Formats: sequence, C-alpha cells, structure tokens
Amino acid sequence: MDRTRLFGNSLAGWVAGAIVLASQMAPGIANAGTLIGWDWNDGTTQGWEASFGTTNVSNQLLGVNSGNGSLQLFSPDISSVSLTNLGEITFDLTFLSYSTVASPSQLEGFLSICPLNPGPCLQWNLDFANLAFNQSRTFTLSIHDVTGGGSLSNAGFFSFLFAEPGFGSNTSSALLDNFVVSRATTPVPEPSSLILLVVGALAVFAKIGIRRRLPRLQESSFKTAQALGRPIPPSVLGRADEVIQ
Repeated sequence: MDRTRLFGNSLAGWVAGAIVLASQMAPGIANAGTLIGWDWNDGTTQGWEASFGTTNVSNQLLGVNSGNGSLQLFSPDISSVSLTNLGEITFDLTFLSYSTVASPSQLEGFLSICPLNPGPCLQWNLDFANLAFNQSRTFTLSIHDVTGGGSLSNAGFFSFLFAEPGFGSNTSSALLDNFVVSRATTPVPEPSSLILLVVGALAVFAKIGIRRRLPRLQESSFKTAQALGRPIPPSVLGRADEVIQ
C-alpha cells in the first residue's frame, strides 16, 4: 500500500478518534446527590407535623385535618442544612380523603420553603389534574419553576398546603413518602486539555510524516536540477525545507 495513503488513513483514524472522545467528554450531567430527605421507613413521623396530627402508616407519613380550611404538612427545622444549590425536589403523594370535593383534581396544592421567622416563602404549584383518591403520584419540582420572594439561603422548613378554592372547613387526609431534595446538576467541564493533547499528537504525526517524505522531495529536486543541468544551492534547499515544515 502507498505510504502516503497509509499515513492519510492513520491521520483520519486519529481525527475520528478525537471527535468521538470530544463528543463523549462534552458537557454532561454529574451525579446530583441528596441534600436532605425523608422516607419514614423507621416507623416514626421524623418530626413532621400536620393541621390536626401525623402518624406513620406502613412507613409513610399520614397527615390529617379536621375542621380547618386546608390540610397542611410541615417539616422539622431544616435551617442547619444549606439549600443554596438545590436542584429539584421529588416526593410521592396520595390523597385518602377530602370531605368537600369529589376528587383531588378539584384541589389546589403548594409546596413552600419558608424561613423560621415570618417572611416571604419560595413556592411550587402542584398539579392534581386527573388525580383520584388512593392514587399515588410522584412529583418532581425543579428549582427553575419556583416562584415567590423567599430565599434558599434562609430556608427554615418545608410546608405543604392542600385546599379547595373556597378554603371550606373539611376533614381530610393524605400520605407523603420518599421526599428527597437533590443538588443542582453540575456540568462536566469541557475537556480542553484532552482536545489539545489529541491535536498536538496529530500535529506530531503529521510532522513525522512530512519529514519522512522530505528526503524523497529533496531527491526529486536534485534529479530535476540534474536534468536541467542547473544545480540547486544548499541555501535554497534549506529554505524549501523550512517552507515544507
């Protein structure tokens, strides 16, 4: 096989490999990790409270309301946990009863992060469309969808509120499970050093290939000069070498 073609194929192979490596190392998503969470698998309420009371049922948190205008759930104090790099919140929610509506889809719901002292909260709206009683739904809330004037740096507790639009007095209950607060996903830095290394390697191989062909170019030049009867001065050959390199 012609050496020039072989060198070209090798160079193409290196370029293809560099493209594959660069695509695989392009900015991606790192493992997020958990900031705080509750699964209630220890049989307790783990410090959570509700409008009328809480209990642990089958390793889930049961919150109950009786007579108030809404069903509310409150987490324990989380002020010692930094939530400034919060990315998303996930949890499973099941409505068991709500005396003033025919289905949970008629309810409004919110999850809030509030300070310990009175002040503005951060808030997510919860979508209960087509949700039925005794049907579990997994919610995933992104930090990009949060509203309100609160601050993650001043987070004191989580608060759920479920109510019909008129906030009528009701008897209600709901199960909460697998509440997980995850870090914001982090882009993997672009592999500039790897790309430079590959490009540098390509340049070295290209230079080696040219130098290997250089003697043949010089030999061809000498033969041409001899055929013309005009010798080429060494200084001119040296300048030609520099141009080729």
